Amino acid sequence: MAVCVWNVKPAPIPNAPLPNRASRVKALSPRSDVAGVVLAGGLGRRMGRDKTGLRLREGEADFISRAAALLARVVVDVRVGCRADQAERAARAGRPLTPDLTPGGGVLCAVQSCLRHLERPCLVIPCDMPFLTEGVLLALLAARDEGLAAGCPPGVTLFRRAETGRLEPMVAVYEPAGLPFLDAASARGDYGLFRALPPERRIYLDYDEKDDWMFYNVNTPADLEAARRARLP
Repeated sequence: MAVCVWNVKPAPIPNAPLPNRASRVKALSPRSDVAGVVLAGGLGRRMGRDKTGLRLREGEADFISRAAALLARVVVDVRVGCRADQAERAARAGRPLTPDLTPGGGVLCAVQSCLRHLERPCLVIPCDMPFLTEGVLLALLAARDEGLAAGCPPGVTLFRRAETGRLEPMVAVYEPAGLPFLDAASARGDYGLFRALPPERRIYLDYDEKDDWMFYNVNTPADLEAARRARLP
């Protein structure tokens, strides 16, 4: 079966909306048919501390609150996905906790838990990509809707780097129909999220090298300082 590909050409600055599909999709009100989940169960080993409490600037919201607020602009039900012993993170974001059913199982098990708990499509984002925008998420949801309407089998909608084929499985919409594939992958001990769903179950949104800023990931103190320097006023 052919892979479904929907091309997206994002704007080159973090605070601008996407100029094509996303700018035509008006979020008159947040959607209730898709849940939003901030993936926040990481240990922050390379950062040397819990990343959910980081801020780009003093006085701004911390990373987890920032991510939850971003999701709330496009979906009604926003959760925080992490271990039960990390419940303080969800409380700090002011959102319900969706606990990992398999603590220590990584992002794949976190997505499994979200789909099993919520029983509907889940738009997931990590807490540590501070340059994601509402326009990026609207484009993702629009491509998901268009792909499914065109007959693409439900599984996941995610971004793909056009030049290299690199996938961004942590900014994606996962469908309940993909849960058996995630279950099978975890059962065989393969926790690679992008490998769990076969290509015919993926809807790709291609993006260009110049738009890498969307997925800038803050993992280390050096990453954080670079993000602070790159931040627009």
